[in-house]
Amino acid sequence: MTMTHPFIDLHTHTPSADPEILSIVNLPVEGALPDNLPYPIFSSGIHPLFIKNPVEEQLRIYYEKSREKGCAAIGEIGLDKRALTPMEQQTALFRTQVAWAEELGKPVIIHCVKAWQELLACRAAMRPHAPWIIHGFRGNAQLAEQLLAKGFYLSLGERFNPLALRVAGVDRLFVETDESPLDIRLIYQQIASHLALPLPRLVDRIAQNWVRIKG
Repeated sequence: MTMTHPFIDLHTHTPSADPEILSIVNLPVEGALPDNLPYPIFSSGIHPLFIKNPVEEQLRIYYEKSREKGCAAIGEIGLDKRALTPMEQQTALFRTQVAWAEELGKPVIIHCVKAWQELLACRAAMRPHAPWIIHGFRGNAQLAEQLLAKGFYLSLGERFNPLALRVAGVDRLFVETDESPLDIRLIYQQIASHLALPLPRLVDRIAQNWVRIKG
């Protein structure tokens, strides 16, 4: 079975050196890419669980890193009600990073835990042009429908909700490993099976989505 495009792993902490897999590596703002990757691309941002106060130094590094040639997306950034940082500060930092993503014209990879209304309020207030992608989406079909109606993309990992997948379809879908040891190809196979799609067709549709959000 020949694939036209590589398998795109939208968000991973363990990138693959296999040329059949395009890994978008999640890098902390202070992180560096491994040397052996066939596609040296990454996303970077200030995660709500890892905000260091005062945050100005993290922001300075973030601005520099986000301009690098290999930076394909901003993130993961977002809102998390488990974090020690107050929601007001999280929201302000999230909006600062999103505004910069808008200036750069780069998609945003979003981490959101128990803060969906706050996230939707940010989107309504900011009216972004750059795509917003919810990474590691595990929510139900109703939440998926609500997010899709507001223009979000969804990225699914190994613990996806099949009912939410059926709502999402393939038009605004991505696939990821995040911190899972699973091969991204296995997750693609599971998603293709649930959607009753041939695997090469799913691979091509995800690749088309990637080209679309990259402009």
